[in-house]
Amino acid sequence: MSIPVLTFFNNKGGVGKTSLIYHLAWMFASLNKRVIIADLDPQANLTASFLDEDRIESIWNSPQPGSTIYQSVKPLTGVGDIAPPIYQEVIPGLYLLPGDVALSSFEDTLSTEWPQSMGDHNLYRPMRILTAFWQALQMAARETSADIILVDIAPNLGAINRSVLLATDFVAIPLGADLCILC
Repeated sequence: MSIPVLTFFNNKGGVGKTSLIYHLAWMFASLNKRVIIADLDPQANLTASFLDEDRIESIWNSPQPGSTIYQSVKPLTGVGDIAPPIYQEVIPGLYLLPGDVALSSFEDTLSTEWPQSMGDHNLYRPMRILTAFWQALQMAARETSADIILVDIAPNLGAINRSVLLATDFVAIPLGADLCILC
């Protein structure tokens, strides 16, 4: 059985996706729910919300496979397989899969696998890559006995977000109210 994945998405930036995840994660943790928060936005703002700069620098400079979500899926760009993700415990029951600015380089790998998944008779590699985020999220959730996974993604319809949406059970679409002066 997989752990439910709730992804926050809007094609427009600045509508409060990251802030909403931050506050919901703390709320769920206060209700004694075990939560994985995954920063799959290459800007890594959610990671910066939970960790200080020194800790982020240490994680990003770590050569350890799985230290960030990107380091977890990066072996798929060669001949390797997904590295088990290393989560950061924020408080007991609240765990972060850190984002990484290098995640944007995985976009090219995903982009080439989308068309290959449609026409190739050997679907193992394309499907392994396209479902890499789901696999990494579920690995972390099983290890922490999480009740829910909250995912932050960038405001676009690129290959990373398409792959994340494949891994998603539920989508929340935060909306920012526009002020209308002449309404």
